[in-house]
Amino acid sequence: MADTAGVSSKGTTVSRRTFIAAGGTGLLIAFYLPRRGEAPDWSGAGSFQPNAWLQIDEDGSITVWSGKSEMGQGIRTALPMIVAEELDADWSQVRVLQALADEKYGNQRTTGSASVRRGWSPLRTAGAAARTMLVMAAAQSWGVQEAECRTENSQVIHRPTGRTATYGSLATAASQLPVPQNPPLKNHEDYRIIGRPTPRVDTPSKVDGSAQFGLDVRVPEMRFAAVARCPVLGGSVKSYDDRKALVVEGVTDVVQFDVQHPFTGALSGSAVAVIADSTWAAMEGRKALQVEWDHGSLADLSNEQVDRIFREAGSAPGSGQEKRNDGDAEQALVRAAKTVAANYEAPYLAHACMEPMNCTADVRRDR
Repeated sequence: MADTAGVSSKGTTVSRRTFIAAGGTGLLIAFYLPRRGEAPDWSGAGSFQPNAWLQIDEDGSITVWSGKSEMGQGIRTALPMIVAEELDADWSQVRVLQALADEKYGNQRTTGSASVRRGWSPLRTAGAAARTMLVMAAAQSWGVQEAECRTENSQVIHRPTGRTATYGSLATAASQLPVPQNPPLKNHEDYRIIGRPTPRVDTPSKVDGSAQFGLDVRVPEMRFAAVARCPVLGGSVKSYDDRKALVVEGVTDVVQFDVQHPFTGALSGSAVAVIADSTWAAMEGRKALQVEWDHGSLADLSNEQVDRIFREAGSAPGSGQEKRNDGDAEQALVRAAKTVAANYEAPYLAHACMEPMNCTADVRRDR
């Protein structure tokens, strides 16, 4: 269900892709929900896929899957760069695809500015394992020691003779080798990709309008929903009148449901969804819906109260977390010729997405 969506107006229809192509960039989300028991087929004939993140084909092309969602923060480029660096890949041969929803990618939530931090070690290992296997394949083919070989720009190079083999030519042989669990990682001073200015891989599709956004998803017998929520966190529906909403052309149902607290996950209030056969109908139905809200315990909470609560919490004993304790800060302040004290405050800010927050759910009778 989508909270809101807007791709057309009565009398004139403008595709969302046309609008994005003409007006600027946006939020790129690509999710796939595999049906139970369905195993996605990643690889083609003659390809080398030592792990879930990486595939090398015989033509030399390299595919890296991003297990996180690109929401403007650049991880669709940054995460594959980590793999490509340890692989010693030719970045121009790398293509990036969005990973399907699959347990083999671990936790695929994109939250807390943690994608690069948490992906750093596993993605380095994935690239390094593939590089090690390619070197093994080349050494076996040439009848030389692995220590005599090095890698660069998607090639294995035999140092004594200068002989080279592309990753594509080694893909089939490498795919027959065992995957090392603790491959040697590159030294930071040897990085050629990480730390260098790199154009973002998702920019062209956003500029030319070919990018698939969350609101572009279409499946058979799809329905759309626009949700009326209480303006106060934790508020509930006291009563609602759906008669005017149900007469809007395209509206098929109006449903009240419980709402989970965004942080605790506990049920906290309720909302009303208007379900329709188009985005426009759902939005028009929500406008016509009449809801009386119970704002709950936070009804009278003001900005001033929130500021006071934060100040009191911040000054309470044990409220902070000590991460480092170097030197003697208190003595340094006492001896200082001049000290400056300041309090910094920032309002609660939410992410400002280019498109309304939305998702698509594949709902069956049994799942």
